[in-house]
Amino acid sequence: MERIEKNISEYQKLAFKCALNRTGNVIEAREIASQTLTLYLKKKHIMKNTKGWIINTTRNYCNKLFEESKKYKLWKKELKDDLLSKSSCIERDDSLKTAFRDSLNTLNRKELKTLYYFYQSSQSIKKMYKVYGGSYQALRKRISRIKKKLKAETYRRLGVIASKKIVTPQLENLINNFLRSFRINLKNETLEKMYYYFSEVNLKNYKPSFDIKKIVEYSIQFNDYVYKILVIFKNQNGDIDSFSFEFYIDNKNYLKIKKLPQKPKKMIRISINSDEGKKIVELLRMYPENRESLPAFFSNGFLLN
Repeated sequence: MERIEKNISEYQKLAFKCALNRTGNVIEAREIASQTLTLYLKKKHIMKNTKGWIINTTRNYCNKLFEESKKYKLWKKELKDDLLSKSSCIERDDSLKTAFRDSLNTLNRKELKTLYYFYQSSQSIKKMYKVYGGSYQALRKRISRIKKKLKAETYRRLGVIASKKIVTPQLENLINNFLRSFRINLKNETLEKMYYYFSEVNLKNYKPSFDIKKIVEYSIQFNDYVYKILVIFKNQNGDIDSFSFEFYIDNKNYLKIKKLPQKPKKMIRISINSDEGKKIVELLRMYPENRESLPAFFSNGFLLN
């Protein structure tokens, strides 16, 4: 019994070594070695040259993996081309097309197939549910997650993250904690208590005049590991105002301010009916979070209204 277990262990190591040498991937090599050993246990009673059989079978599984990989890459390319062709806005804009194509690469096989079926169902979850079945609520949540992921990745590649709706929960929590603390300490004139946030900037001559009653919305831009954020708030008079600042997340997962909150020097409002406005609205509507309202959109200090 001990001898049999030793042989199986040796054959598994042989299969793994052979698979790793061909694939260069530890996870794939383990999977192929497991498949080889499973088949070996079924056929060992008729086997003569066991080591030779292990090597040849491992190679066959590797070849099968390579063939499936080629088919998957071809399928993925065809699917991406099909998805790109379904948006006239993307086809007209090279930078947007490139960003969206790159974003599709972040989806796994299951997500891509789900997105494809969603488009095949005229972007209707109800139609998709009737055809493919399953849980309606689970399907709706899956589509929402895929849309959110695609939107975030597309905006990130364009240099923009549009509204707090598509930042990660962890980042949103860090930002909200900072803004809450900033509003309270600003009112009490005790910003020095926020030392860790402001440890890399000088507060000595910093005298902000923000009269923050309520944070309405924020939008952020990400570049070279630094976030630039525009915060929209209501002042005590009920008027809309804003300030911007820059920060990064350190290796302890703390928010660190790089540029102190200041009022924007220039704010440009883009009409929703302008060419630029229509282009942005089309992008936002491609993967809407909420059909009743569009999130704020920000890039280098402009608002869409």
